[in-house]
Amino acid sequence: PFKSTESSHLLTQPNSGTNQATNSTISAEDRVEQQLELNSCSAFPWTAVVLLNVVFGTQYVGFAVQESITTPVVSLLYDWSVFESNVLFTAAACIALVTFCVLLFIQ
Repeated sequence: PFKSTESSHLLTQPNSGTNQATNSTISAEDRVEQQLELNSCSAFPWTAVVLLNVVFGTQYVGFAVQESITTPVVSLLYDWSVFESNVLFTAAACIALVTFCVLLFIQ
């Protein structure tokens, strides 16, 4: 019921050394290259996952610090009201949103 093609036959039997469609010898470098192409297609992007977690953690900690520490500090040092602290938070959120949009369009 299932008929294998020559290309899948070559990939499943890398030690055969010959292409049965053309009867030509395949070099070891070509077999390694074919195997690397197969492996690269199914590789999980660990670098992207780690990088996105670092970016998320930095963003999360930055806003947690700003929310927890900034309000009492600006109230004490600059005598700002709650409204002025909220304006600071809104400005920081707008900067984060603009940065996100710029990074989205860069990729």
